[in-house]
Amino acid sequence: MQVGLIVGCVVAGVALVFAILQIVSHAKYHRSLMASVCEVFLRTVNIKRSDDWVRRDIPNLAIRNKKKVEKIKRKTRAEVVDFEGMDILIFGKQQGDAAIVYLYGAGYVRPPRLRHVMFAERLAKKSNLPVFFVLYPKAPTTNCKQAYPLMTNFIQGVQQKFEHVVLAGDSSGGGFAVGLCLHLKDMGKKQPEQLI
Repeated sequence: MQVGLIVGCVVAGVALVFAILQIVSHAKYHRSLMASVCEVFLRTVNIKRSDDWVRRDIPNLAIRNKKKVEKIKRKTRAEVVDFEGMDILIFGKQQGDAAIVYLYGAGYVRPPRLRHVMFAERLAKKSNLPVFFVLYPKAPTTNCKQAYPLMTNFIQGVQQKFEHVVLAGDSSGGGFAVGLCLHLKDMGKKQPEQLI
């Protein structure tokens, strides 16, 4: 009986301490207790900040991305068109009244992987619709304030040609697609018919 009471008191005391630390962390640092604990840990073990590699690698990243995109464009059977400086790979025939605009995911900084391109090609075959695979501008050389207007213009151009437009994306491309739809809504522009 006494052991159970002691264990209960210890557990309640530990929970109270964590609750107080959580409140202090939110009030003082505007973040969760876990985020504060992680920061203290990282400072203690002197791990480099995660954005150090980005600062060091930005010049090389742009060059490598361009080389990878050129390699993908050579390997694919898609039609490659330029839209305001942005390459678009078009899979399937541009006929009918529906089309898919596909935004691949790569953390907003990397070029597409071959599996993204293969998926878009397979999607065009299975759906019998044209798929516009957009090689959208990426960070760190571009931000959303530049990318959203460019993509807005592109989506509007597709909507002029096709009555039904589906906007699809995976991972960060899916996040970009959702953000783009919200941007279109805020601008009072026509939304894609579906978002995937």
